[in-house]
Amino acid sequence: MDGIEKRDRLIRSWIEEAAQKIQQHASADPVVEEKTGRKDLVTNMDREIEQFFVEKIKKEYPAERIYGEEGFGDEVNDLSGIVWFVDPIDGTLNYVLQKENFAIMLGVYEDGEGRMGYIYDMNTQSLYSAIKGKGIFKDNEPFAVPTDQKLSDGLLASSSLLMTDDRFEQHRDVAKKTLGVRMIGSAGLEILEVLKGNVVGYMAASLEPWDIAPGKVMMDEAGICCTQFNGEDVNLLRKNRVLFAYPTAYREMMDSFSEN
Repeated sequence: MDGIEKRDRLIRSWIEEAAQKIQQHASADPVVEEKTGRKDLVTNMDREIEQFFVEKIKKEYPAERIYGEEGFGDEVNDLSGIVWFVDPIDGTLNYVLQKENFAIMLGVYEDGEGRMGYIYDMNTQSLYSAIKGKGIFKDNEPFAVPTDQKLSDGLLASSSLLMTDDRFEQHRDVAKKTLGVRMIGSAGLEILEVLKGNVVGYMAASLEPWDIAPGKVMMDEAGICCTQFNGEDVNLLRKNRVLFAYPTAYREMMDSFSEN
């Protein structure tokens, strides 16, 4: 991939501009529609921000494809060449109901390999980013990630309370080995919690490619595990059941799954 530094500068400026657009409308009630149900929402800002990114990307890189949550990009059936993953507002339900706890997410992949990943925390107005082989940054400063953690020493993030009830015995047993379970409701922010070392892992029952791709670049760069529940690589063309976890915690989780 050519022009990594230029891409990084452009992406940072686009995300900053997108964040400003969202903040400018913070006091206004969003126009809300249901997609697949009352818990799966889309707003006018989701659509406006994705269209903004698509226009910027297509102007600079017209030959590259975009896989976006709201459908303003391309139809992506394979990962050949350069593919951008765009989640304009990750945590839309939080955005609608809380006006906080949501993020902007963007990833760039080449032939299926993560090259660049960005998560902008709208709460703190902080941009976390990773470029393959160059480390992880918070805003423009290098960001140190803990080297390892085990289940018994920390908290676990989960995408749903359902994953700790009797219908999901394996996942409930994993949760019991930790000091507790926490939920935010935004995959991007949950991934950042792993990156910061605030949780030892994040267990998500169903994440879309744009929920995974940006954070996976960071996980790979930090040496943190990111796979499907069965240990297979994530598939960035469909929904996945995903584990993000520090190496020791990850091995403990996988061992627990195999015991049941």
